[in-house]
Amino acid sequence: MTRLLDYTTSGSPDKPALFLLHPMGGDKSFWGPFCEAMRDDFFLVAATQYGAGVAPDVTETISIEGHVQDMEALRHHLGIDRLVVIGCAIGAMIGARYSALYPDHVRALIMPNPGLRTREAASQALALRARAVREGGMDAVIPAATDAAFFGCPDDAHKAAYVAVFRAQNPSNYAATLDSVLEADLTESYRSLACPVLMVPGGNDKLFTPDHGDEIKPLIPQSELVVMPQGAHFIPYQFPKEFAALVRDFLARHSL
Repeated sequence: MTRLLDYTTSGSPDKPALFLLHPMGGDKSFWGPFCEAMRDDFFLVAATQYGAGVAPDVTETISIEGHVQDMEALRHHLGIDRLVVIGCAIGAMIGARYSALYPDHVRALIMPNPGLRTREAASQALALRARAVREGGMDAVIPAATDAAFFGCPDDAHKAAYVAVFRAQNPSNYAATLDSVLEADLTESYRSLACPVLMVPGGNDKLFTPDHGDEIKPLIPQSELVVMPQGAHFIPYQFPKEFAALVRDFLARHSL
């Protein structure tokens, strides 16, 4: 079953459309700073994924495939024919799967903090996090989870704003979202991509380390890989202006 997600738009519908997919632990507000840097020249759509944010307990299984179908339903609802997909971390995995399934609607795929698969060590860590959240709520994994995502970044008001969004997540739903990616592997989806692809790993990303990009690159011959050395796990949120400049350059070079 698909549903119409809670979403927000910025910029003019007459401009090229960018569809924005947030990482786990976030919501549509994750893209606020990036949208500010892009809104004059693009139409930006940011949606809160099923189960994210302060939503009531989910009634259906959370999955990458479900997120993809929700995304397609929103695209159809908005009447957008073709779009540029931008997804961060797990959002990048969702974006890659969408781009593989709906190539006629995708002009390009941009993946900050890309991941190939959930590796064994990461899967074990996420399973432990899900258990901790079920037993103790979101505070049971704060500050460990948020500090890991912001490794090397200032402990400032911008980080605090994200932590507030993270803390407000529905614990049951967040745990179910963690469960949904314990065995995620996007290898075949990456192999089938035909659109232009930009990957932007973060040099300080301790969760999807930069070598994920190195593994993905041979699967997508037409892809470009640009490492942001100072980037942690949430590049579009932590370095919105720098990331926006990379996106603008990439889209301009591909006449998008």
